[in-house]
Amino acid sequence: MSANDISNIQISNDVISTIAGVAASEVDGVYALSTILSSNFKDLISKKNAGKGVIVDVADNGDVSVTVNMIVKYNYKIQDVALNVQNQVIRAISDMTNYNVSAVNVNVVGVNIPKSSDK
Repeated sequence: MSANDISNIQISNDVISTIAGVAASEVDGVYALSTILSSNFKDLISKKNAGKGVIVDVADNGDVSVTVNMIVKYNYKIQDVALNVQNQVIRAISDMTNYNVSAVNVNVVGVNIPKSSDK
């Protein structure tokens, strides 16, 4: 089979979501990915990946847009962590799928405050 015999390769949104989730989780300062409920009913019924803390949308032109919902570790600069997540997710998706990532939106839904062991 030659490259000319292959007419179409499709990568599921679940795979892209997994790539984005792993990439985001590896960023220093990310405590965890988190699910949040969307106020948009369409998002609630159409986004299979919302349960993983990552929502993926592939446009008709093939561009990928990703939303990452995360909890940041206490004492980390939220802006820096979010920017690092954006860069890491773009790099991972582009490297593994060769898709164009048009946007990575980061929603910080919480801050993890460690329990004090001094009490």
